[in-house]
Amino acid sequence: MKTIIKKMNQWNFNIEKQEKKKKDISNNTENKKKSKRNRDNNKTQSLNNYFCKECQKNYLSYPAFYTHLKRKHKEIKHLDRKRGRPKKELNIKEKENKNYNPSNLTYFEDSERKGRINKEDIGKCIIQAFKLLYNDECLGIEKHPFLGKYLLNEHKVENNLKDENENCDNIFMEYLNNMALHTNPSYFIKLIQFITLFRAYVNTKENTSKANAENLPYYSNNFIKKFIVKYDYWFSKQESIELIQNFCSWLNESNYSGLKIIKISK
Repeated sequence: MKTIIKKMNQWNFNIEKQEKKKKDISNNTENKKKSKRNRDNNKTQSLNNYFCKECQKNYLSYPAFYTHLKRKHKEIKHLDRKRGRPKKELNIKEKENKNYNPSNLTYFEDSERKGRINKEDIGKCIIQAFKLLYNDECLGIEKHPFLGKYLLNEHKVENNLKDENENCDNIFMEYLNNMALHTNPSYFIKLIQFITLFRAYVNTKENTSKANAENLPYYSNNFIKKFIVKYDYWFSKQESIELIQNFCSWLNESNYSGLKIIKISK
């Protein structure tokens, strides 16, 4: 009797095991069908996304589609999908400045700088530059070793100093006289300030009333990096680099210095 019961239990267990196995097989089959349907859907979606309108071909991935366009349709520059970091958009002022080379007079053709100084206005610009630089704290402009001389003796636009003593101070004045023909009063005041500050820095190295201009480009790098940064409320680093580049290029062209300006990092 016990043997019969044991065999019946074993038989029931085998039946349950077989039913469970059939159920698992059925579930796996259904999952495979679903997975295949998903792949088919993804494939269809990819085919829809990467379809070449030029030659009516479908591609499963973007790289394959991109390579096809690059090889077969070189004239197509713009793809539907853009990769990489977007290019920086230049503002209007940056676009304008790209057209003006600080190494020559085209730099002063910018609308902010362009103009011309009347002879009678140069003295007024020198006085205004002095007031901005020193806030009327000095005894007077006539006491200033550079601006006082520039105001009293050397402020005529047509003045040419090449026949006189070619010391740094005289050459600074000649540069300003030349630029007065190409810039407006507002920017000319700023230019006087810049040259006066550059002169002040050079004077910590050598006497500008006696030395010639040969070494002036040599001092430009440290002037930008260490000195003019204290006056960043007047001059941005970019503008300072452009102005010193303009001045040193003028020195080279005028044969006052054979030194080329060292490239200044921005």
